[in-house]
Amino acid sequence: MSLIQRGFETLETSAATLLLEVDSVLRTSALWFSGLNTAERTLGVCGFIVFLIVLMVGAARRDRDPGSDLRQFSGALVLVVTVAFGLGWGFDQGPGSFSYLFGR
Repeated sequence: MSLIQRGFETLETSAATLLLEVDSVLRTSALWFSGLNTAERTLGVCGFIVFLIVLMVGAARRDRDPGSDLRQFSGALVLVVTVAFGLGWGFDQGPGSFSYLFGR
C-alpha cells in the first residue's frame, strides 16, 4: 500500500470519527437544552442578545464606510426575524404545540 493510499484511509477514518463526535455533541446539547425551564431559557436568550449587540457595536466601530442604508436595514431585519423565530422555538412548550397544523 502506498503512502498516499494510507493517508486517504487515515483521513477517511478521522472524518468518520469527527462526524460521530459532532453527532454526539449535538444530541447531548439538544437533551440539555430541552431540560431548561423558562427562566433559564430567558437568561440564555438575554445573553445571546447581548452577544449580538456586542458584535454589532464592534463591527460599527471598525467599519468607517458601513455601506448603503438598504443593506444595513436588510441585515437588521434578518437579525430581528431570526431572533424572534428562535425565541418562539425556544419557548415552545411540548410537541403538541403545532398539532393544529396537522389536523389532530
